[in-house]
Amino acid sequence: MEFFHQPFLFLEKLITMFREDLFYCGHLSKTTGTKGVLVFVREKITEDLLFEQKALFVNLPPDFVPFMIRSVEAISDQRYHIHFSDVDSPEQAEKLSGQEVFIPVEELPDEALQSFHGIEGFTVLDEEHGKLGGIVEVLENPAHEILVMSYRDDEVLIPVTESIVLGLDPESKVIRTRLPDGLLDLNQKNEETD
Repeated sequence: MEFFHQPFLFLEKLITMFREDLFYCGHLSKTTGTKGVLVFVREKITEDLLFEQKALFVNLPPDFVPFMIRSVEAISDQRYHIHFSDVDSPEQAEKLSGQEVFIPVEELPDEALQSFHGIEGFTVLDEEHGKLGGIVEVLENPAHEILVMSYRDDEVLIPVTESIVLGLDPESKVIRTRLPDGLLDLNQKNEETD
């Protein structure tokens, strides 16, 4: 997709980011007005963190393209008018409409995380068992989210509760856990009884 970016020093490092370096924070729902403004729906980050961003990454397959933010204005609790630099017409904005939006994982303070979506690729580091495996998926569940960890050619489901998930380090991409006794053996026992 042909987007026209001026060379911003701030973006030189960011242009090489991959999916595992980015955290999902919402989506662009539609265009509005005549100047290229879009409606952004915030989903996984706090409003304060959104207003701190200089740029957002828009998923334009096969790439995640950074767009400098010209202005952001709240229109409701979760919805914002957002105007990107270099997007100056409804036609340009329409190309971004419906796309998912991301921010760099390294910018996430622990307290800003409202969801564990976007941590695929993080490594689980358990208090007792040490380094275990990587997160491959995050499942929604009415009670709490569930992390799917790849472990010894199998998958282990880790419930996201305060007693099990102790914290995460976005910079090193590590999730610290205290897994209950027997959780790692659960899948093996189920396979043996099949």
